Amino acid sequence: MTSIYTNTLEASDGHPERFEELRIWRLNSCFLYDLLMLKRNTLGLYSCQWFPETDVSSLSGFFSQKILLGRAGDGNSPFMVIQVDIPDSKEQGYSDDLREELKSGEEPNLTKLRVCFVGSLGLDIHRVRYSPQQNYIVAGRTSKANVVLFDISEVPISGKPQAKPLDILDGPPEKNNCFSLAWDPVRKGVLGASGPDSGIYQWDVNGGNIKALSCIRDPQQETINDIHYHPTESIIGAAGEQKRFTLFDWTSHSVIDSKVAHKKGINCIEFHPQNGNLFLTGSDDTTIALWDRRKTHRELYRFTDHQVSVTEVHWNPVSPSVFASAADNKVFLWDMTRIGAPLDPKDLDACSPELLFIHGGHIKGVEGLDWNPQLPRVVASVSLDEFIEIWSPGLHVLDDL
Repeated sequence: MTSIYTNTLEASDGHPERFEELRIWRLNSCFLYDLLMLKRNTLGLYSCQWFPETDVSSLSGFFSQKILLGRAGDGNSPFMVIQVDIPDSKEQGYSDDLREELKSGEEPNLTKLRVCFVGSLGLDIHRVRYSPQQNYIVAGRTSKANVVLFDISEVPISGKPQAKPLDILDGPPEKNNCFSLAWDPVRKGVLGASGPDSGIYQWDVNGGNIKALSCIRDPQQETINDIHYHPTESIIGAAGEQKRFTLFDWTSHSVIDSKVAHKKGINCIEFHPQNGNLFLTGSDDTTIALWDRRKTHRELYRFTDHQVSVTEVHWNPVSPSVFASAADNKVFLWDMTRIGAPLDPKDLDACSPELLFIHGGHIKGVEGLDWNPQLPRVVASVSLDEFIEIWSPGLHVLDDL
């Protein structure tokens, strides 16, 4: 097998110390996880999203589930859907072969992840998301920041057939590094994306008749890095490069609230799936802020254990207090119920009590992560290091999910 440490200095982007961290992590991972699955792709990965449906696996003791992936570096296959065989019990989630491969430094050779099909476009897709009401309709943001639609309902499962784009939507001016994209959970078939001109563009794509909706703007924002729709109300949250978040009402196209919330640009924003008054923002200032939209004069709490820019925040779909965040090559899991909990005197110089777990399996920056909607303790994370990693911390970490 090929060693995972091949060409390490090149892959580390000038951070050779990460390989010692990775070596230690792999040696100790069998004590940290109930499930760990690693798969190397031929290209770097930008985004991931679990599909909600599960199916019977051909493997005894497993069930199947699909994941939508955005890919880097090859415009001929900018996204793919993979099918994962997930063990029914934790005993099958960590095979003896995988343990030995991790200890030896060899690249894990897992057959439980396989490609169903890839999309064909001619451009990289940095973020790809399916519609919550029609998950065969897939939208992506390209390397040129275009918004592209695909219908994957007619694509067969065998081999590596290709899905052709339905349409390239007119809207945001083209500019690199502008990849926000979100579907509205309230309005069927409504898609939103921001542009470098501070606008949030929306489309109604129902029935194949694509209709551009009114663009919404905050004059105090210049570049919007991320958007997220409220789970039940007519609100869009936007995270901006000008250190500011903005809450819009999409019915009146008005600004509900706009506030400087961090010391540097804000990269991500997400509303709580059950309590729509709460939302998170993650910033280049290395912090995550928890907000109540009814009183935004001050954050409810600020999470400060990250050492570099926070690029992703995602609430757990089941536990109201747990969320995940990504910064550089790490994924952090947090529990708000532990805020203010006493620390053992021996741990006073350690992490905050609300920090549950750190996943250290990537060598390059984590570009995307997603909680499994059917297994709320399972996370998928992807990186430009070409790995997709599917993992679940041990019950001693997330014993209440």
